[in-house]
Formats: sequence, structure tokens, C-alpha cells
Amino acid sequence: MKNINDFIFEQEHIKGPHGIFEMSQISDKGELPENSSIWVYGENDEQGTKPPHFHVKIDNRFEFEIKFDNFHSLDIWRSKTVKHDWKQLKAIKKAIKEWFMEINSEEDDKLNIEVILTEWNRQNPNHKINKKYYIDLYNKLK
Repeated sequence: MKNINDFIFEQEHIKGPHGIFEMSQISDKGELPENSSIWVYGENDEQGTKPPHFHVKIDNRFEFEIKFDNFHSLDIWRSKTVKHDWKQLKAIKKAIKEWFMEINSEEDDKLNIEVILTEWNRQNPNHKINKKYYIDLYNKLK
């Protein structure tokens, strides 16, 4: 039997065209602490009003959305859960920053940060971004 947190999580994330189960998972299981994972999906945002971003899911308890402008700081743009900060999750935050600059387990020639950016462009053909711009920004601000 599912516990109440798992039930709520599933109900909130299978709604509408942007359920978590339609996202592309970028991180592999076990790469980040506490069952954390990184996800990207298409926004169906024809007007281009939503900023490019990725999702951090933490142990089916928390989900944070981080704008690409904030790769370096991981400032939370939005949260799909009650928690809106990194308090008590600093080890995860640090691990994610280090993980960005590691080679992706599926894409042997790309860093994880590059895979996130590439996947955004795949999933959002009407709202593509300049990957070099965000990598340069990250390198400048990290």
C-alpha cells in the first residue's frame, strides 16, 4: 500500500500535459544523494514566457524548479511542494553543483550541464536556447 506522500506526489505529477512522468531524467539513479534526480521537459510554451529551467526532485518529497540563469547558485524559482528552500539539503545542493561538471553517464562526450541544455532544446523546439551562453554564464559565476 502506498503511503500518503507517494499518493499525493503521483496525483500532483500526472495531471495535465506536464506530468513528471513525461519528463526526461538526466541523472542516473545513485548519482546524487537522497534519491535526488534532475529532470527536463517540454513546456508547450508557444509564447516563450516560461524561462528555461530544470527540475530537482528529492526523494519523492520535494521538487524544485531552477532557472538556467541560476545554475551557479541553484536559487529556487518555483517549488511544486511545500518546501521552498535548501535548508537541511545543503549536501544535495553541493552534490548537484559538482555533478553539473561531470561527464554524463549516457552521453560520454558531454558534461551533465550540457545534457540538460541539449534536452531543453529537444523538448522545447519553439523556445530553444543558446547553450554556449548558459555554459559561459555558469563558468563565469560558479
